[in-house]
Amino acid sequence: MKITEKLPQFENETALLVVTGKQDAVFYIAQNGEVNAVESFKVDKPKYTDLHGHFETRAHGKVTRAGSPYEPTDLSDDAVRQFLKELEEELKNVSRHYALDSLYIFYPSHMKNRISEVLPPKLARKQQIAIEGNFYEHHPFKLLERIQKKNSSGVIKPITATAQKILSKIKGTKK
Repeated sequence: MKITEKLPQFENETALLVVTGKQDAVFYIAQNGEVNAVESFKVDKPKYTDLHGHFETRAHGKVTRAGSPYEPTDLSDDAVRQFLKELEEELKNVSRHYALDSLYIFYPSHMKNRISEVLPPKLARKQQIAIEGNFYEHHPFKLLERIQKKNSSGVIKPITATAQKILSKIKGTKK
């Protein structure tokens, strides 16, 4: 879809926008004034039941119940691990199919470190901005607005040594 003029256009650049929720993710490619969803997935939430650990026996016409009450399991941890595994695979897949210049990530704050762990190193080096919050169901233009706001908030990107040398020659100063 065509990006409105007041938002970043990503001219001569291919940017990957990764938007994650708790157990779902969507990937957008932004380039040359357009943004399109290219991939998405969702890991099913675990189903819990109140019958974990419960059993009963009958003896002489009476019901004797024994067992432990509901015992929480690590299903939620399993779902998170499955989500992170799927995220890592999809990131690798998308980076193989597109010549990416930059990466923008949107994630819930509790997933910050875990998502950083599964970023392929080549893709992690292209990361420009990471924005905390659950933006999974937001329109892509809202995401671009957040990127624009974050870029204009005075966040300074580190510059390479080569760029530093060029700037110092232009300014007439040596470092």
